[in-house]
Amino acid sequence: MTLLFFLAGFLLLVSGIVKVRGATRVGREFPVIPLAEALVGVVLPFWALATAPGPGFGLAVLLGALALVLFSSAHHAAKIREATRRREDSEGARLQTYVKYYSNISKMQGGGGDVP
Repeated sequence: MTLLFFLAGFLLLVSGIVKVRGATRVGREFPVIPLAEALVGVVLPFWALATAPGPGFGLAVLLGALALVLFSSAHHAAKIREATRRREDSEGARLQTYVKYYSNISKMQGGGGDVP
């Protein structure tokens, strides 16, 4: 049972670190949930060694750890989806501004409105 706690802790730690790193690289807000996930990943194996939980309680803790990974992953994916939508919307607006700008320049120069 202790080996399962170490594996779950490793999963939580790696998953949390990857999400924290990804969030900080793209400049998102402070990632509280992935940071908590990584912290639980560090604490869980040591807690299992210190208390030696029974099979019933241990299974409940492991299921809670798995639920934390799933919730954190879903939350992280939603944030990425939101950022992607925002970026796509701004790219469309920038393209529209670009086309209007060059169309106006071309019209001022007496051209037919073709974009270079």
